[in-house]
Amino acid sequence: MAAIERIDRSHSRLAAEVYQRLVDALVQGTVKPGDRLIQDRLAEELDVSRTPVRDALLRLKEEGVVEPSGRRGYVVCSLTEDGLRDLYGARDAVESYAAAIVAELGGDAVEHVREALAQATAKKLRSSRESFEANRSFHRAVVETTGNSYLLSFFDAIWGRAIGALAYHDFYVHSPHDEFVTEHEALIKELASADPARARRAMTEHIAWGLERNLTGRTAKKAGRRIRA
Repeated sequence: MAAIERIDRSHSRLAAEVYQRLVDALVQGTVKPGDRLIQDRLAEELDVSRTPVRDALLRLKEEGVVEPSGRRGYVVCSLTEDGLRDLYGARDAVESYAAAIVAELGGDAVEHVREALAQATAKKLRSSRESFEANRSFHRAVVETTGNSYLLSFFDAIWGRAIGALAYHDFYVHSPHDEFVTEHEALIKELASADPARARRAMTEHIAWGLERNLTGRTAKKAGRRIRA
């Protein structure tokens, strides 16, 4: 058997860390659509070599978050309405089905989701990054509780894409901490109904409402730019 080249774990780790830093910046809004990301400049700011930065930017390009712009540079893409609808539609397919299973399981399954919300919101959500993590933790708990590893891998694939982080910044502006808790507590009540169809419908409505609020926020931002122009 031919020798297989060993993986450079340190390089892989650095590329993943650079990618995560960029995702964090997208969630927080410090990096926005239209901003240019220059490979050499990012490498200097992050105090790493150009290689992990290049790999992180290529990953963002593959996910449709950035596109090439100039030499060793990329520009952050603007989200399209179709892209947002596709993202939320994929979430609905996985999470609404999972909600129905949780309602059918009842008892400990619902309690696990309730505990996940309590842990995610134990501290005041003071930034879009904290809100994003809390939201992902709650919804992941719903899917995780089903015990279906395929559903969970689909969930992680959807939420692990940087485009979700880019979409969440606009959403967070319209979702303060107390409202976040209230909305998800109401969803837990539906999961505890022991009615799978009702729980599935509630999750579908919850996700659809999130999409609508995101679209509304984007429309308001565009209107604001036109007024200032």
